[in-house]
Amino acid sequence: MVTGWYSLLITYYLLLVTRYSLLVTPLRSLMKLKLRIIFFAGALVVTLLSAKLISNPDSLVSWYIGTTKSELWAISHKWKNSTPGLDPNTSSESNLADVVSSSLTTTDIAQNWSNQTLPDNFPLGWYDSVDNLDTPAQIANQGINIVMPYTGKSSIKEVRAYLDRAAAAGIKVMVEIPRDEVRRDHRWLITQFVKNLKTHPAVFGWYLYDEPEFIKLSPRLLERVYRAIKTEDPRHTVAMAFGKLIHVRRYLKALDAVIYFKYPCYYDSPKFCNLQDGIFRKLAESAAFIARDQSHFWMVLQGYGEDKYGRPTKFNRRLPSLEEERYMVYSAILAQVDGLFFWTHYLSQPQWIDAVLTPIVRELKTCLSTISNSRQQYPLRTDNPEIQARLYQNSITQDLLLIAINHGSHQLKTAIAIKENIKVNGAKVLQTNFSIDIDQGILTDTFEPYAVHVYQLK
Repeated sequence: MVTGWYSLLITYYLLLVTRYSLLVTPLRSLMKLKLRIIFFAGALVVTLLSAKLISNPDSLVSWYIGTTKSELWAISHKWKNSTPGLDPNTSSESNLADVVSSSLTTTDIAQNWSNQTLPDNFPLGWYDSVDNLDTPAQIANQGINIVMPYTGKSSIKEVRAYLDRAAAAGIKVMVEIPRDEVRRDHRWLITQFVKNLKTHPAVFGWYLYDEPEFIKLSPRLLERVYRAIKTEDPRHTVAMAFGKLIHVRRYLKALDAVIYFKYPCYYDSPKFCNLQDGIFRKLAESAAFIARDQSHFWMVLQGYGEDKYGRPTKFNRRLPSLEEERYMVYSAILAQVDGLFFWTHYLSQPQWIDAVLTPIVRELKTCLSTISNSRQQYPLRTDNPEIQARLYQNSITQDLLLIAINHGSHQLKTAIAIKENIKVNGAKVLQTNFSIDIDQGILTDTFEPYAVHVYQLK
């Protein structure tokens, strides 16, 4: 009896164990399956997140990866150039034959590199987009000699196509370095970009970054990129543009040319409203002072506003009047800029360009030979502090040019004292039929508010 019960208990236990095993096995398998799903899902999320961070040029991950690669590239580049038996004169910046995707002969390249100057060594240009292939031919007829097209995410093939159009039109180009690669610190890619384009006859220089202060881009990062560009191409100018003067000094080691922009004409604002109290003059002179030790100081002036139907755009600006634009152009000249750009061609209006900007540019070009070839420029004394005057003497032809501006909002009659050692007896006012006598070295004239007078002295 006991043995029977014992056998029965054993049998019951075995049945329970078997049932439990049958129940637990699928549970364990299910748990394993769930763990695998969780693991692979987590791995997928991490992979996607990493890919997103790496693809985002503003992420720390992308920056660290780019910097690490760039430092390895810099070390290998330095080692390559210091390898015994390697002639430094055959390095990438001077080996003219070693140019990727270039259809130019070595002779053509050498000639192009030796011909990097502009008329009167003075850039007069538009901002634009590399997508607008017809722009170079259009602006060539407006007295413009250079363009700064935004490249965005354009391929090097598209940039080269724009350069070809510019070269055919006789227009030089400031080539924008791809911004994503700059923010990622991808110096090895930037160097290849520069190497592929540096010998193109239309290239005038490199536009390193646009308003880095607004996104708080590291000056140290831009200095590293600048050095990489100059190592590959020491001949061309590297420029950056700024809208806030307070930050410019932090970036001076990363550029050759300081570009400062100011667009004061707002939609529905009265004429000259944001030029009062000489504010534009003060800003231009402050920018010139900050840039005094750099190779170039250029300004970008307003060339855009309402749309073709007269409606305000998202920028809430209006196109400047002829008097406003002329005032800004010559205020920049008296601040001693050595280049002027206008922002921006694709937002401007053809009728404004024809009626306002082109006449000013053509007038200015008649003066640039004297301004650019003037080894000495003389600030002149006036009897009113709102009148600013400067005398230029062409060191080649000895021609004399006097530019005077009324920075005030009232009509002023002013006496301008010519330097004692310069003997002149009259002045012709450009763009008019008027001549003025100079009595004992004093030129007296009347200026309307914000008026600019340009005189040829005789």
